[in-house]
Amino acid sequence: MAVLIDAGSTDPGAADALFELLSGYGVVSVRRAFADWTKQDLRPWFAKLRRHGIQPVHHFAGHHPEQALVALTIDAVDIARESAVDAVAVVGDLGSSLPLVDRLRAAGLHVLVVGPARTPHTLRAACDEFIDASTLTDASVSNPGKHRS
Repeated sequence: MAVLIDAGSTDPGAADALFELLSGYGVVSVRRAFADWTKQDLRPWFAKLRRHGIQPVHHFAGHHPEQALVALTIDAVDIARESAVDAVAVVGDLGSSLPLVDRLRAAGLHVLVVGPARTPHTLRAACDEFIDASTLTDASVSNPGKHRS
């Protein structure tokens, strides 16, 4: 499984519960988080990056705050074409990412989307599984000392 996170639109407080949940899907071989890592409000992510072995992928936001989401999309399509993963978890506020989900499913991948409750119904219907990100908090991890993914 590949896990691709739009860190700018994802609460780092959900990371432990997210990886605990994903451990039930098998081996997570690709772990990447996309953001403008120069932003101070992303500092809480740093400990989560180290703890879960997540590769930070940097893109300056500039005047285009969705630049990291575009990079995540390109990476997801590359993974679908070149990698041996059979599932992709895409995490973040992905309301405009219906074409990405459609493309990943057309490539034969199982697509899990983790996003906010306001995620459009069309995106929820297109993926194989949808998880409301607000249900994931570090407090919801049953055994925070155990790391299976």
